[in-house]
Amino acid sequence: MKSLCIKTNNSKILDYLLNELKCSDIKHICFSRNEFKNYKNIIIHYVSENDYPYFFSKMSTLLSFMIVDEFEDILMKRIIYKNYFYFDALEKEKILKNCYNILSDEYYAWFDKKFEALYNSL
Repeated sequence: MKSLCIKTNNSKILDYLLNELKCSDIKHICFSRNEFKNYKNIIIHYVSENDYPYFFSKMSTLLSFMIVDEFEDILMKRIIYKNYFYFDALEKEKILKNCYNILSDEYYAWFDKKFEALYNSL
């Protein structure tokens, strides 16, 4: 058996993951949501001993979609505000809008590249 624990205090992310797990076609898993003193988590158990690559592939796909859907905006803002600290707020907003425009022009091509990079990393 392989297990994966995802810890966060972000209820939106926990709900997202639970919904995706409930709707998924991943076979041989059981999962639960737990709350502890300092954090909340989802524990996912793969109860089959036969096909770990299948489990890792499915979980990498689910997590890659989650990161793009839920964290891309936060990460982009964090990168701009951290790396371009010498620009004022208006200039940073212009940079952010330019990023959105570039990404929206070829949405599917960029999405595929982001997804593939995340998937391979996970």
